[in-house]
Amino acid sequence: MGNRDRDFYVTREMAEKVLQACPDAEWRLLFALARIGGFRCPSEHPSLRLDDVDWSAKRIYIDSPKTGPRALPLFADLHPYLDEVWQMANPGEKYFITRYRSTTQNLRTQLQRIIKRANLTSWPKLLQNLRASRQLMTSILNTNNVVGIAPLSLQIGSGKVLGNSSNSGPPVAHTSAHLRQTRSRNHCPGPP
Repeated sequence: MGNRDRDFYVTREMAEKVLQACPDAEWRLLFALARIGGFRCPSEHPSLRLDDVDWSAKRIYIDSPKTGPRALPLFADLHPYLDEVWQMANPGEKYFITRYRSTTQNLRTQLQRIIKRANLTSWPKLLQNLRASRQLMTSILNTNNVVGIAPLSLQIGSGKVLGNSSNSGPPVAHTSAHLRQTRSRNHCPGPP
């Protein structure tokens, strides 16, 4: 299960500050894909092609090196970051992310600099907790049947849309306990 003391909920407010501090559109998208889209970073973002986004159906298709192909919703708050990079793409470009294509590149050090520029303190498991924050938020929304949110027949609560196997990822009971724990630790007001 891992060391739960290193779990950290990255609030929407924190994410906005980091996004504002990002040096360019590609960094904003990298961060947004992990925190808003729930992508595994650095393994999933390099494979996202410009034609993997179905803008009209509001779906993103990703071929994860860990779990294989899957479809996930094009979350409304992720749309502007994808659109910004898509609009800037050179003719013939295939991928959203062009500079950080290797899964072995050190994104962590640069992200720490961006977080510092945002006047925040780096959190543990820097990249993993971005994805976990998305999963946690979606699990809570799915469990509570929040009005205005599709019931997500996408099985996000069990992690399938985000690419978790049926036996991985924390159950909703654990995510709720984790949110309470990180809320008090992070002083965050609750799910965004």
